[in-house]
Amino acid sequence: MKKLLAIAFVTVVLGSSCKKEFLEEKYQAAPAKTSNATKTADLKVSENFDWKTTQNISLTLTGYANARVQILTTQGEVIETSRLETNKSYTTVLTLPKTEKKVILSYMGQEVILDLNQNNIQYTFN
Repeated sequence: MKKLLAIAFVTVVLGSSCKKEFLEEKYQAAPAKTSNATKTADLKVSENFDWKTTQNISLTLTGYANARVQILTTQGEVIETSRLETNKSYTTVLTLPKTEKKVILSYMGQEVILDLNQNNIQYTFN
């Protein structure tokens, strides 16, 4: 019985090591392209390339009651908390990573997902 287990173990070890080498050869990554640039100024980049990693969003909110409003990321992290007054507009400018495409507005038990598809956004709670 011990011989049978030893043979099975050796077969599994040898079989898996061969498979690993085959997979490494099959999925080997192409060499990365490198640049000779040593300074950012030496990089060849399109004139239209936008180097900014943040975006400024002007957000105007209007509520139907005096209450707290929270602006959150889609992961639930609080960006800003403020207080809305009945039928009065509140404007804030959010500086967010460009990767942030949506925010959540939390007001009076409502949660609204807002697309960040413009630089000036207005939202009225009903």
